[in-house]
Amino acid sequence: MHTHRAKLYLADDRRLTPRLRPSAGDHLIDSRLLVHPLLARVRALGEHSAAADPRTQKVAAQTGVPIYLVMFVVLIEDKRFWSHFGTDPIAIARACYMNARRRGRLQGGSTIPEQLIKMRTNLYGRSVTNRLRRSLAAMLSVANSTKVGLLCEYLETVYFGRDAYGATDAARMYFSKPATALTRAESFFLAERIALPNAVRRGRIRNLLFRDAIRALLWPSLARLPQVYGMTFGPSAEKDVAEEIRPWLGESHAG
Repeated sequence: MHTHRAKLYLADDRRLTPRLRPSAGDHLIDSRLLVHPLLARVRALGEHSAAADPRTQKVAAQTGVPIYLVMFVVLIEDKRFWSHFGTDPIAIARACYMNARRRGRLQGGSTIPEQLIKMRTNLYGRSVTNRLRRSLAAMLSVANSTKVGLLCEYLETVYFGRDAYGATDAARMYFSKPATALTRAESFFLAERIALPNAVRRGRIRNLLFRDAIRALLWPSLARLPQVYGMTFGPSAEKDVAEEIRPWLGESHAG
C-alpha cells in the first residue's frame, strides 16, 4: 500500500522537476511525505511563490545576504510567506492532519511573522490562548508593516545556534566569512539551523531534499552539502548527509 501511495505522490511531484528524481527507488520516501495529492499540489504552489517573488531580491539587498539564503529561509520556514496575511491556515491544517496521523514529534504551523512575535514579546507556549494571541499579533504586524521589512528583521535577529543571532553573525560563527560570501550549501545549512540549531536529523534533511524548489535551488552545491555539515557536526553527520544526497546525484557520485 505504501508503494502505491508513493507512486501517486511522485507522479504529482515529477511534473515540476522531471530530471531531479532519486535513482534508488520509492522506498527512500519518508512516511510523512505520503500525503494526499491535493496537499502535495498546494505545497508545490506555495514553493513556487516563495521562489519566484521579486521582493526576495529587495530583502537580499537590504540585509546583505545572498538571495538564495533568503529563498531557503522562506522555503523552509514559511513557504507561503509572500501570500498569507500573517498566519497560514493551510500550514495549520496540514500540521493538524499530520499530527493526527502519527505519534512522536509534532509539526508546527508558525509563520515568520508569528515567530517574530515570539522573539519580540517572548510569547511562547502551546496553549490555545497563546496561539491565538500570536496569530492576531502577527496579522496586525503584517497590516502595519511590509513583508520586506518583516523578513529583513527576521534575518537580522533570528537565532541560528552557536550564540549567533542574525545571518551575518551566523556566517561568521559557522564559516568565518561574511554573509555575502555564503555558498548555496552553506545557506541551506544555516536556514535549516533555525528550527534545529544544535542537532542534525537525517529524516528532516531527507524530507527537505524531496521538495523540488529546495532541491533545484541547492542543486549546484548539492555535492558539497556533506562537507558543510561535517565541519560543524563531525564525520557521522557528514556520512549521514552523504547517504541522503547520493540517490539524487546518481551513480557517478556514489563512491
